Amino acid sequence: MSTNFDALMDSPGWKHAEHVAYSVRMLGDITAGYDEAVDREEFLHARCMIDAFYVHLRLLADFLMKSTKNRDFGPEDFGIVWTGPETPEANRLAEYWSRASTEQLEDLEPFQVDGQAFHAMTADALSVFSGFLDQLESKAAEWMGGVQIPNRGSDPDGWRLRVMADQAATLRGAFTAAAHAINGG
Repeated sequence: MSTNFDALMDSPGWKHAEHVAYSVRMLGDITAGYDEAVDREEFLHARCMIDAFYVHLRLLADFLMKSTKNRDFGPEDFGIVWTGPETPEANRLAEYWSRASTEQLEDLEPFQVDGQAFHAMTADALSVFSGFLDQLESKAAEWMGGVQIPNRGSDPDGWRLRVMADQAATLRGAFTAAAHAINGG
């Protein structure tokens, strides 16, 4: 196997895309399956889905709407300049982040837990995420090398573009799967 391939699979950029993609997919999968788990009376499974849903919603909202802290990665690590949009979906996503981040029980407001609520929250998250993804894909379109994997040392610009193209493809796949899942796919 090529050492360039190994380097690509081990690169922080590839790992970052996989982490974000996992959260996007989890939101779609949980949204699509929560009500069925309740209907089958799989209550432990359903409770685990609630926890996982809010963890991944918070992670995605943190990525898209909050400034990056020293040990975290953010949109700028994908080689683009990203500012969370000023849209109703983004405002709601910020509210979901606050809800998922509440540490004081007395500050926790009651909230709806069902597939319909998960669908609305996931749709908002995907709406904001699509703006990030469009920007990443626009920049990644500069990669013209197909399946070639440049050498990071001798072709740093080609390497950066190839990593970005792989990131965009990974994230587009996750976005498409999640959108398909929440729309009855």
